[in-house]
Amino acid sequence: MKQYLNKEFLLSNKKLIIKAAAIAVMLAAAFFVFVLGGNSSQEELAVSQSAQQASASGEAGEEAEEPETIMVDVGGAVNTPQVVELKAESRVADAVSAAGGLKSNADTAGINQAAFLSDGEKVYIPEKGETVSGLVDLPSSDGGSGAKSKVNINTATEVELQTLNGVGPATAEKIVDYRKSNGFFKKPEDLKNVNGIGDKTFEKLKEQIMV
Repeated sequence: MKQYLNKEFLLSNKKLIIKAAAIAVMLAAAFFVFVLGGNSSQEELAVSQSAQQASASGEAGEEAEEPETIMVDVGGAVNTPQVVELKAESRVADAVSAAGGLKSNADTAGINQAAFLSDGEKVYIPEKGETVSGLVDLPSSDGGSGAKSKVNINTATEVELQTLNGVGPATAEKIVDYRKSNGFFKKPEDLKNVNGIGDKTFEKLKEQIMV
């Protein structure tokens, strides 16, 4: 009797059961579409963000070739001997001004105050009558390094590299480290492969160097 009633119920509600099943299938399909679609959007967003970050990193790497600011050690006959932070492409006069200006007994006869500076360079202003050591990085009044012959960038020591106008201790160390890791420079232009030496810096050095 019970089985007969169940069968009778199924037959009388067949259409209702079919409709309910169809609705359940549609809801399940909509759920999967929503979930999968949401994941796809999230994946696309993640890929887009990764691409933007990679692009930003690449641009930052290119900009790092020429730093926006440089650090210069200013000493000697200046009012406030110190390490100063300057804009890239600053000149000796800018460094002297940042160090409080010249003392009354400063001897600038042999100083080219219009010479460009590079990161890590030292500017020393002698006093009148003072004899300056040959190891001091001192931009000469003729805009050169004071040396008559060119410097071989494949064999020069860090001290010898610092005789170049625009090369301080930090840049000289980078040149030597690059040489140890990559071998000799094949042509002077290869110096631009050293981190921190871009086109502008090389233009100041190209007449002073050889390979």
